[in-house]
Amino acid sequence: MTNLWTSLFKRGSSTGPEAEEIKALSDQFRITLRASAGKVKPGEETRGVLQHVRELLAKDDWHWKDAYEVEQQLVLLYDAETLRTELARRILEAKHVLYPDAASWYKERLDEADTEQSQRALLLRLVNDLQWRYTVNEAKLGYVKQITGRTGWIFIIAMISFVAFLLLLFLESQWQQSGFAQLTRFLTFLLAGVSGFLGAAFSMVSSLKARLEAAGLNQLKNASSKAILFSRVLVGTGAAMILYFFFESGLLAGEAFPELVDATGKLDDSAGVRALLIVWCFIAGFSEKLVPGLLAKTEASAGVDDAQTMSHAAEAAETIEAPRAKDTAAAEEEAAASEEVEDQEPGDTANRDSGS
Repeated sequence: MTNLWTSLFKRGSSTGPEAEEIKALSDQFRITLRASAGKVKPGEETRGVLQHVRELLAKDDWHWKDAYEVEQQLVLLYDAETLRTELARRILEAKHVLYPDAASWYKERLDEADTEQSQRALLLRLVNDLQWRYTVNEAKLGYVKQITGRTGWIFIIAMISFVAFLLLLFLESQWQQSGFAQLTRFLTFLLAGVSGFLGAAFSMVSSLKARLEAAGLNQLKNASSKAILFSRVLVGTGAAMILYFFFESGLLAGEAFPELVDATGKLDDSAGVRALLIVWCFIAGFSEKLVPGLLAKTEASAGVDDAQTMSHAAEAAETIEAPRAKDTAAAEEEAAASEEVEDQEPGDTANRDSGS
């Protein structure tokens, strides 16, 4: 188990076939550089540079950075003929290593470089760009290996978890007979989550090559993070669990969807229903847009329902308040009439009485 997690989280190793291959390549490159340095004719102006090159080539702890330094120093030591030959060869190399625009730019500058000084400056710049691109590609390769290895282990874990839950659910009949129906429901819920886990892992593996080829160095650094890798499968697992509740609540129903609960509220654990549940939860984990789209539509539908509810409530309030308003107006008229009677003088009342 320790070796499994070490291979899952540790980036590469300083030993093994890969390290031996790198050492063999660097040693071969040192032989080539020594041959190039041996062709240089010592001079007063280049004596110090040539001595430094020889010291670097004689180092016991030889690294690629030493090789790159020697390569740049040799540009300062080339004679005119070697300089032109090396410049032409390097521009051809740039077509396969650098970006197309950069390679075209160097080709144009070569046609304009008509002096030894300008050619030397151009070659020095070109060697520097090539070395930088090789360094970036090597760093990207390390991250690609790391991401590929971790993604593979995530997919293996997802497959093992999925098969394990299927084996557990094969024992459901015994659990139901022993009164463990709730345990079966819980395991069905977990099966939905594991199906989403598997779908997310499958999505990562199937799109891995395209994503790695399109990613730059900084993107690969971010993508190699354990948190980023595991967040993708956790999102897929959570999406599948949310989809399970959509099915159980009846918010998502139809012939193509599983009916998990019958009219009596009992879990339908038939093979067909469970197969549909696995398929849809796998799709929920595989797709990054299915469940968010369902949630957005549900939210929009809830907003419409709330607006309709408020409108119906307002209409009902108006219906209730209209008779009350009429009764209030009639009561106010009667009160006003009685006040007029009370405000009349007693003499006026007596005159009306005698007249009558």
